[in-house]
Amino acid sequence: VINNTMALRDFKAAAFELATLCELLSIVSTPLLLDHVRREADKFLDELNILLPEVRKCSSTIEQKNGIMHKDKADEIFPIN
Repeated sequence: VINNTMALRDFKAAAFELATLCELLSIVSTPLLLDHVRREADKFLDELNILLPEVRKCSSTIEQKNGIMHKDKADEIFPIN
């Protein structure tokens, strides 16, 4: 999720740069909107970085109580970057 979001954020940043340089044909009326959606992706990445450690703690607690999820599986679902 984080890697895909970072790629999307980078795409949005590139679109903003091209729009400000007038090198992008777009239906977006202003480059400010493109910058706004890039900043939304940055905010989402910040929220993921806050939430993922909590999700890991919860999955670890569940694993300890019930033996439901192995650590390898948790790492696959919630990779650490």
